[in-house]
Amino acid sequence: SYDRFRNKIWINSDTLSIGDENGFRVFQSSGKQYILYPKRIKALREGTLLVATTTNHFYIVNSKNEINEINTSGLFDSKNLLNFYCKDDVDIFISVIGKGLLQCRLTDNTLVVKKRYNTGNSLKNNFVLSVEMDKQKRMWVATMGGITVIDIEKEVYADAPPVYHLGVKDSLPECGIGYDRLACDEEGNMWYTTLYTVSKFYTDKIVFADR
Repeated sequence: SYDRFRNKIWINSDTLSIGDENGFRVFQSSGKQYILYPKRIKALREGTLLVATTTNHFYIVNSKNEINEINTSGLFDSKNLLNFYCKDDVDIFISVIGKGLLQCRLTDNTLVVKKRYNTGNSLKNNFVLSVEMDKQKRMWVATMGGITVIDIEKEVYADAPPVYHLGVKDSLPECGIGYDRLACDEEGNMWYTTLYTVSKFYTDKIVFADR
């Protein structure tokens, strides 16, 4: 994970490490702490880093290199955590195997769920592989059942924002675990990669008509 604040790259190893083209070293906090067995890393703006470990711990590292453990309130086992995405460095979207997507917010170092996205209210499949936000503030969610686009800024009632599904009927390739990834470029276009194909969506030209 690239950290713009530090101009460094964070990497997973037995111990969280940081470095650049000049070399890497094990990260040590200002309090001489280490983070063991990192599984997922997300660098935010202003020097904040989120780290989930294989030993079921969730940490936040601030710009002063201080480590604080986040209380997940038993929401998930980190062994089942697939990935996480942060919207505007405020809300944290966490994909958990079999549970869809959790929209959370940090309150006093405690992870609080604001909303759950799953097959009961929005997703085609609860196996979420990737999440990205386009410039129209729509959330794109790649699942084992295709792509779900959620207009989270235009909710019409609780837990039911406008939702649109893209799949094989829209000429998308079949999904496969570990290969379906989304990325939004600087022009706002959404890229979707699978094992054998790459698709590009011009999000500013897309008009969704059917829910």
